[in-house]
Amino acid sequence: MEPVSTRPSQSASPDRSSIGWGIVGTGTIARCFAEDLEYVSRRASCRCVFARIGTAAQFVARHGGTAHESHEALLGDEKVDAVYIASPNTSHFAIAFAAIAAKKSVLVEKPLVATAEEAERLRAFAAEQNVFLMEGLWTRFLPAIGFVKNAYNPQRSVKSVA
Repeated sequence: MEPVSTRPSQSASPDRSSIGWGIVGTGTIARCFAEDLEYVSRRASCRCVFARIGTAAQFVARHGGTAHESHEALLGDEKVDAVYIASPNTSHFAIAFAAIAAKKSVLVEKPLVATAEEAERLRAFAAEQNVFLMEGLWTRFLPAIGFVKNAYNPQRSVKSVA
């Protein structure tokens, strides 16, 4: 099956002044990520998506890009500079490893992987390949942040929060 494409005017700039994102997954967090790309000051856009071909086609109809039926096809697409992995947690390691091997920068939705051993393997491989790897985590929503917000009092010093 051929990839489904929309917005054919979108292509990676030869001078790399824009970032072409490949998104793995089409769930709520992937949709939020694609919508947020519009707010990035440096040009960034959704270039490709991998998911079940029906949901990927619906996703690109709304956000642009190309729908691929395999993550290998997405990773082989020259328009993809970086990959955002928002697939089920059990697939994070394999897809991130493949993305690093394809020399794509990688942002993995939390959790990065299932085990510390997998995290170390990804870290080492990314370093070896000189590829950026990061876990996507909004610290804003961690319980510790809520504690600090509730404990903060501008009349007291920060030391009194601890």
